[in-house]
Amino acid sequence: MASALKNDRYFGLQLYGGLILSVLVATPVLNSAAAAQETAMRSTIDPESPLAQSALSKKPARRNIQAAPVNTSENETPRDQSGDDSQSGTVQPLFSEDTLSEANQNADGTNSKPKTGLNGQLKSDGTDDLAVNADENTTESKNTAIKGKAKVLDPDIDVQTTGTLVVRKGQKTAMLRAQPEIAAEAVQSRQLTEEENPFRAVGLRFGAITLRPSLEQGIESTTNGTASAGGGSAVNSVTTLRLDGVSDWRDGSLEASSFVTLRNRISGNSNNDPEAGATIKLTQPLLQDWTYSLGASYGLKRESAVSGFAFPATITKRPLAQDLRLLLDIGKTQGLLQPSAKLELGRLVFGNANDALGASISQSDRNQTSLRGTLRLGAELSPALTPFIEASYGQTWRDQTVDSFGNDRSSSDMRASIGAKINGSEKLNGEISVGWLRQSFGSAGLADINGLALAAALNWSPVRRTTITAQLTTNAEPANSATISGSLLYSANLGVTHQLSSRFSTSASLGYSYRDFTGTGGHDKTLSAELAATYMVNRMLGVNAKARYETVSSSDATRVSDTTTFLLGLKIQR
Repeated sequence: MASALKNDRYFGLQLYGGLILSVLVATPVLNSAAAAQETAMRSTIDPESPLAQSALSKKPARRNIQAAPVNTSENETPRDQSGDDSQSGTVQPLFSEDTLSEANQNADGTNSKPKTGLNGQLKSDGTDDLAVNADENTTESKNTAIKGKAKVLDPDIDVQTTGTLVVRKGQKTAMLRAQPEIAAEAVQSRQLTEEENPFRAVGLRFGAITLRPSLEQGIESTTNGTASAGGGSAVNSVTTLRLDGVSDWRDGSLEASSFVTLRNRISGNSNNDPEAGATIKLTQPLLQDWTYSLGASYGLKRESAVSGFAFPATITKRPLAQDLRLLLDIGKTQGLLQPSAKLELGRLVFGNANDALGASISQSDRNQTSLRGTLRLGAELSPALTPFIEASYGQTWRDQTVDSFGNDRSSSDMRASIGAKINGSEKLNGEISVGWLRQSFGSAGLADINGLALAAALNWSPVRRTTITAQLTTNAEPANSATISGSLLYSANLGVTHQLSSRFSTSASLGYSYRDFTGTGGHDKTLSAELAATYMVNRMLGVNAKARYETVSSSDATRVSDTTTFLLGLKIQR
């Protein structure tokens, strides 16, 4: 009776397994590698777990299970067990080829290996053959099986990162694991990315904004303390405080920078000129492919001895000039057509000048307010090149309608240009343009200032850690003479910065400017060169050195000068 019941159960298992196998054969193989891994995991279930204790999966003793090779082709016959495990498309064993004798022993103490048929089922040479449950030992395709030998995990090994089943402590379980033909690189062997600039200031964090303050203190020696004709040598103490800030917002950005420089005379003849500057710019998305920018800038500097505004020889100290500007810019940054509009409001205020006797001379008639609007239309030919046309119109109002010479110097200016915007990622970016400008004044006796307008702002990085910048500007400058309206100033600058090492950085610049006075044939030429270097002792302390030379030649002998300056100091940053 028991034998008949056993045969019936055995027959029912075969019938049930055959039915499932026929359905699976008709299903396309979606992922043979995933099916192989699933079969390997099923074959390694803890024999004491509820899943392994089903009525159809009970067996009298553990057996050493050998899996068939993976067949990735429907027409290919599975290879014999003795095939090489390194062949493509097979499953690589996770552990060594040695197996414990416990996993290979039958219940009667004999040591035998099961035979694998073409259909993936397992047969034993023992007297108590047992068919393997088709649910657990058959994959989604009859041509997909597992090849390998039984392996025994150490009971203390951490298998959570291997993708296999967790092993209970004290148990020995045979496991197989599907591995790619080429093993993945170990985490320990991955190369860590070196910090790009390990001596960069860490900064102070305020929410999503990082501020980076720095203090520079040095001794300056110059051959011309007043940077004017006939100036003498001087030694100054120079202190510069800087504060830069940047946001790390997901959308938009906020950038700010500022500095203040104070000079105190130690010896010689020097003007002790203060200098300051600050800029801030907020950029935010407005609509799809549209952005807007709000910006402001401030500058404080003593007027140069070589400027469009000529002073008589009795003036020994030129006035301080304060320049404040507000900017609104709206534009389209993507697409074939990229229109934009810019509105700029400016305010220029002058302090008093001093003569040889120390008397103050007011410059309030030069104070002015300006408003300028600019329209641009660009056409993107490629992501790296966007040609554009641009036109601007501005109006300037003097606080005093008539200056000290009886002229109305309130003016209007127009500029039109064509150019191209270059966007070659970090290698080359910027823009260049050429056009024409004209500035006309309220007094009919003052000639218009007009001429060729050139502009450029390019950044180029030919090699890593090296950046070359080129700038070119054209500006109209009013004069203070009764008969001269002003001049046209062209300024060009070429700069190079190079990071020799993470500690040592250098920079060099070459500048040239040409001023053409309208209607007189007069001119000024200024040539300058500068070398600078910074060596960081640690992340907070560095050493600065700078050398600069400037020479001015002019049709007016009172404006000719030569100046050589050296500076050595310390830099502290946070």
